[in-house]
Amino acid sequence: MRKLIIGTIVYMVVAVALSYFFPSFTMKESMGNTLYTVAGIMFSIGLSMTVISSTNSIKNPAFKEPVRKGIKDLRNSFITSFILATVTYMYSLTSEHRLPFLNEQWVVLLSQLYTIFFLIYNFLRLQALNEKIEDMTM
Repeated sequence: MRKLIIGTIVYMVVAVALSYFFPSFTMKESMGNTLYTVAGIMFSIGLSMTVISSTNSIKNPAFKEPVRKGIKDLRNSFITSFILATVTYMYSLTSEHRLPFLNEQWVVLLSQLYTIFFLIYNFLRLQALNEKIEDMTM
């Protein structure tokens, strides 16, 4: 969760800087739609993989609890990152460039790209967690 918050702050600062240097940047609507669709597909796959992760094969309760916590943390991370992408995307569809120092197109582009990269990072964490489960059950 902490990495998501820090990353969000960083991409917002970058969006403000890019808005200053490239204020007339416009993104085709189809690009925003495509990036949001990709993020949605990745979210769906990631959440499905998280939900089917099981600790049934771990018999030791001392090992089982940290793994369960890891699975729940990953689940929450997938959900939170997609909520961020959704809120940003919905805002872009309804906003009328309200902030003079910020080009919302930059925010949408960077938020969707950041969400996709964060979901990839979560996939890697899930893979490491599954390997940990496998190691504990051998």
